[in-house]
Amino acid sequence: MLFTIRATAQDSDVHLSPEIITVFPTFVGGGLNLKVYEYLEFSVSYGIVPVLYYNTIADVVSTDDAQRRVINAAFKNNRVLRAALQYNVQGDVGWHVGMTAAQLNAEGSASIDEVLFAATGDDYTLLKDLLVSLGRDPAVNMKSELMILGAHFGYTWLMQDHLYLKASLGAAKVMGTKISISTGVPEFDSLYPGHAVISAAEGDLEDTVNESGLSPTLGLTLTYQF
Repeated sequence: MLFTIRATAQDSDVHLSPEIITVFPTFVGGGLNLKVYEYLEFSVSYGIVPVLYYNTIADVVSTDDAQRRVINAAFKNNRVLRAALQYNVQGDVGWHVGMTAAQLNAEGSASIDEVLFAATGDDYTLLKDLLVSLGRDPAVNMKSELMILGAHFGYTWLMQDHLYLKASLGAAKVMGTKISISTGVPEFDSLYPGHAVISAAEGDLEDTVNESGLSPTLGLTLTYQF
Protein backbone atom coordinates (compact mmCIF):
# COMPACT_ATOMS: atom_id res chain seq x y z
CA MET A 1 0.00 0.00 0.00
CA LEU A 2 2.84 2.42 0.90
CA PHE A 3 4.49 1.73 -2.47
CA THR A 4 1.20 2.46 -4.24
CA ILE A 5 0.82 5.82 -2.47
CA ARG A 6 4.37 6.86 -3.38
CA ALA A 7 3.95 5.80 -6.98
CA THR A 8 0.71 7.73 -7.23
CA ALA A 9 2.35 10.89 -5.86
CA GLN A 10 5.28 10.58 -8.24
CA ASP A 11 3.06 9.97 -11.25
CA SER A 12 0.61 12.74 -10.45
CA ASP A 13 -0.41 14.91 -13.38
CA VAL A 14 -0.80 17.97 -11.15
CA HIS A 15 2.08 19.58 -9.21
CA LEU A 16 2.03 22.58 -6.87
CA SER A 17 5.56 23.92 -6.47
CA PRO A 18 7.35 26.87 -4.85
CA GLU A 19 9.55 29.01 -7.09
CA ILE A 20 11.92 31.97 -7.04
CA ILE A 21 11.70 34.40 -9.96
CA THR A 22 13.69 37.31 -11.35
CA VAL A 23 12.65 39.15 -14.50
CA PHE A 24 14.92 42.03 -15.40
CA PRO A 25 13.96 44.88 -15.21
CA THR A 26 10.46 44.39 -13.78
CA PHE A 27 10.38 41.85 -10.92
CA VAL A 28 12.12 39.87 -8.18
CA GLY A 29 10.08 37.64 -5.89
CA GLY A 30 8.66 34.25 -5.10
CA GLY A 31 5.43 32.35 -5.47
CA LEU A 32 3.63 29.13 -6.27
CA ASN A 33 3.46 27.28 -9.57
CA LEU A 34 0.67 24.89 -10.61
CA LYS A 35 1.66 22.47 -13.39
CA VAL A 36 -0.95 20.33 -15.16
CA TYR A 37 -0.03 17.35 -17.37
CA GLU A 38 3.53 18.69 -17.88
CA TYR A 39 2.41 21.14 -20.56
CA LEU A 40 0.44 23.88 -18.83
CA GLU A 41 1.67 26.03 -15.93
CA PHE A 42 0.01 28.81 -13.97
CA SER A 43 1.87 30.78 -11.32
CA VAL A 44 1.13 33.57 -8.88
CA SER A 45 3.97 35.47 -7.23
CA TYR A 46 4.65 38.49 -5.07
CA GLY A 47 7.74 40.67 -4.96
CA ILE A 48 9.35 44.00 -5.70
CA VAL A 49 11.20 45.98 -8.35
CA PRO A 50 14.76 46.44 -6.94
CA VAL A 51 16.67 49.72 -7.22
CA LEU A 52 18.82 48.58 -10.14
CA TYR A 53 15.72 47.42 -11.99
CA TYR A 54 13.65 50.60 -11.60
CA ASN A 55 16.68 52.72 -12.46
CA THR A 56 16.71 50.83 -15.75
CA ILE A 57 12.96 51.40 -16.17
CA ALA A 58 13.50 55.14 -15.71
CA ASP A 59 16.22 55.10 -18.37
CA VAL A 60 13.89 53.27 -20.76
CA VAL A 61 10.92 55.54 -20.10
CA SER A 62 12.70 58.88 -20.45
CA THR A 63 15.94 60.46 -21.69
CA ASP A 64 15.28 63.57 -19.58
CA ASP A 65 17.37 63.70 -16.38
CA ALA A 66 14.66 65.48 -14.38
CA GLN A 67 12.00 62.95 -15.36
CA ARG A 68 14.32 60.04 -14.58
CA ARG A 69 14.98 61.39 -11.07
CA VAL A 70 11.27 61.80 -10.41
CA ILE A 71 10.44 58.32 -11.73
CA ASN A 72 13.18 56.80 -9.56
CA ALA A 73 11.77 58.65 -6.53
CA ALA A 74 8.23 57.49 -7.33
CA PHE A 75 9.33 53.80 -7.41
CA LYS A 76 11.31 53.91 -4.16
CA ASN A 77 8.79 51.85 -2.16
CA ASN A 78 7.06 49.34 -4.40
CA ARG A 79 5.34 45.97 -4.45
CA VAL A 80 4.26 43.75 -7.32
CA LEU A 81 1.60 41.06 -7.68
CA ARG A 82 2.29 38.94 -10.75
CA ALA A 83 0.45 36.13 -12.57
CA ALA A 84 1.88 34.03 -15.40
CA LEU A 85 0.57 31.43 -17.83
CA GLN A 86 3.01 29.15 -19.65
CA TYR A 87 2.77 26.40 -22.26
CA ASN A 88 5.57 23.83 -22.30
CA VAL A 89 5.97 22.83 -25.92
CA GLN A 90 8.05 19.73 -25.14
CA GLY A 91 6.80 18.84 -21.68
CA ASP A 92 8.73 19.25 -18.43
CA VAL A 93 12.05 19.93 -20.16
CA GLY A 94 12.45 21.96 -23.32
CA TRP A 95 11.03 25.05 -24.99
CA HIS A 96 8.16 27.06 -23.57
CA VAL A 97 6.13 30.19 -24.34
CA GLY A 98 4.14 32.30 -21.93
CA MET A 99 2.49 35.54 -20.96
CA THR A 100 2.34 37.57 -17.75
CA ALA A 101 0.27 40.27 -16.08
CA ALA A 102 1.53 42.32 -13.15
CA GLN A 103 0.07 45.01 -10.92
CA LEU A 104 2.73 47.37 -9.54
CA ASN A 105 1.96 49.77 -6.69
CA ALA A 106 4.59 52.26 -5.57
CA GLU A 107 5.03 55.25 -3.29
CA GLY A 108 7.74 57.89 -3.09
CA SER A 109 8.48 61.55 -2.61
CA ALA A 110 10.53 64.31 -4.23
CA SER A 111 10.88 68.07 -4.03
CA ILE A 112 7.87 69.91 -5.46
CA ASP A 113 9.98 71.97 -7.86
CA GLU A 114 11.64 68.84 -9.28
CA VAL A 115 8.33 67.03 -9.81
CA LEU A 116 6.54 69.96 -11.44
CA PHE A 117 9.56 70.85 -13.59
CA ALA A 118 9.87 67.24 -14.79
CA ALA A 119 6.21 67.23 -15.79
CA THR A 120 5.74 70.74 -17.21
CA GLY A 121 9.21 72.14 -17.91
CA ASP A 122 8.42 75.26 -15.86
CA ASP A 123 10.52 76.60 -12.96
CA TYR A 124 8.78 76.25 -9.58
CA THR A 125 11.70 77.29 -7.37
CA LEU A 126 9.71 80.27 -6.02
CA LEU A 127 6.88 77.96 -4.97
CA LYS A 128 9.33 75.71 -3.15
CA ASP A 129 10.91 78.72 -1.41
CA LEU A 130 7.46 79.98 -0.41
CA LEU A 131 6.54 76.65 1.20
CA VAL A 132 9.84 76.58 3.07
CA SER A 133 9.32 80.15 4.33
CA LEU A 134 5.86 79.15 5.60
CA GLY A 135 7.36 76.21 7.46
CA ARG A 136 5.81 73.66 5.11
CA ASP A 137 7.53 70.57 3.74
CA PRO A 138 8.41 71.23 0.05
CA ALA A 139 8.31 67.50 -0.76
CA VAL A 140 5.37 66.01 -2.64
CA ASN A 141 4.09 62.47 -2.21
CA MET A 142 3.57 60.31 -5.28
CA LYS A 143 1.49 57.14 -5.51
CA SER A 144 1.65 55.06 -8.68
CA GLU A 145 -0.33 52.12 -10.01
CA LEU A 146 0.89 50.37 -13.15
CA MET A 147 -0.56 47.47 -15.10
CA ILE A 148 2.18 45.64 -16.99
CA LEU A 149 1.63 42.90 -19.58
CA GLY A 150 4.38 40.72 -20.98
CA ALA A 151 5.14 37.83 -23.31
CA HIS A 152 8.16 35.52 -23.37
CA PHE A 153 9.72 32.36 -24.72
CA GLY A 154 12.46 30.25 -23.21
CA TYR A 155 13.90 26.90 -22.22
CA THR A 156 13.57 24.68 -19.12
CA TRP A 157 16.32 22.42 -17.75
CA LEU A 158 16.15 19.72 -15.07
CA MET A 159 19.10 20.62 -12.82
CA GLN A 160 18.68 17.71 -10.42
CA ASP A 161 15.85 15.69 -8.93
CA HIS A 162 12.84 17.99 -8.52
CA LEU A 163 14.76 21.22 -9.31
CA TYR A 164 14.05 23.01 -12.61
CA LEU A 165 15.71 26.10 -14.07
CA LYS A 166 13.84 28.22 -16.61
CA ALA A 167 15.42 30.98 -18.70
CA SER A 168 13.37 33.29 -20.89
CA LEU A 169 13.51 36.29 -23.20
CA GLY A 170 10.55 38.54 -23.81
CA ALA A 171 9.06 42.00 -23.67
CA ALA A 172 6.93 43.92 -21.17
CA LYS A 173 4.64 46.87 -21.85
CA VAL A 174 2.99 49.29 -19.43
CA MET A 175 -0.69 49.19 -20.41
CA GLY A 176 -2.12 51.56 -17.83
CA THR A 177 -0.74 54.09 -15.35
CA LYS A 178 -2.33 56.06 -12.53
CA ILE A 179 -0.14 58.62 -10.72
CA SER A 180 -1.46 60.65 -7.79
CA ILE A 181 0.49 63.64 -6.47
CA SER A 182 -0.20 65.47 -3.22
CA THR A 183 1.79 68.25 -1.55
CA GLY A 184 0.58 67.90 2.00
CA VAL A 185 -0.82 71.41 1.69
CA PRO A 186 -4.58 70.88 1.22
CA GLU A 187 -5.16 74.49 0.23
CA PHE A 188 -2.73 74.16 -2.67
CA ASP A 189 -3.99 70.74 -3.81
CA SER A 190 -7.67 71.61 -3.82
CA LEU A 191 -7.78 75.23 -4.99
CA TYR A 192 -7.05 76.61 -8.42
CA PRO A 193 -4.35 77.13 -9.72
CA GLY A 194 -2.66 74.55 -7.48
CA HIS A 195 -5.14 71.84 -8.45
CA ALA A 196 -4.63 72.60 -12.15
CA VAL A 197 -0.84 72.39 -11.83
CA ILE A 198 -0.99 69.08 -9.93
CA SER A 199 -3.47 67.58 -12.42
CA ALA A 200 -1.30 68.62 -15.37
CA ALA A 201 1.78 67.12 -13.73
CA GLU A 202 -0.02 63.83 -13.07
CA GLY A 203 -1.28 63.65 -16.66
CA ASP A 204 2.10 64.44 -18.20
CA LEU A 205 3.91 61.82 -16.11
CA GLU A 206 1.24 59.20 -16.88
CA ASP A 207 1.53 59.92 -20.61
CA THR A 208 5.32 59.61 -20.49
CA VAL A 209 5.19 56.22 -18.77
CA ASN A 210 2.38 54.86 -20.98
CA GLU A 211 3.93 55.98 -24.26
CA SER A 212 7.49 54.87 -23.50
CA GLY A 213 6.95 51.94 -21.13
CA LEU A 214 8.11 49.11 -23.43
CA SER A 215 11.15 47.06 -22.46
CA PRO A 216 12.84 43.76 -23.36
CA THR A 217 12.98 41.33 -20.44
CA LEU A 218 15.33 38.58 -19.28
CA GLY A 219 13.96 36.04 -16.81
CA LEU A 220 15.31 33.23 -14.61
CA THR A 221 13.14 30.97 -12.47
CA LEU A 222 14.03 28.18 -10.03
CA THR A 223 11.17 25.75 -9.35
CA TYR A 224 11.21 22.88 -6.88
CA GLN A 225 8.67 20.32 -8.01
CA PHE A 226 7.52 17.95 -5.28
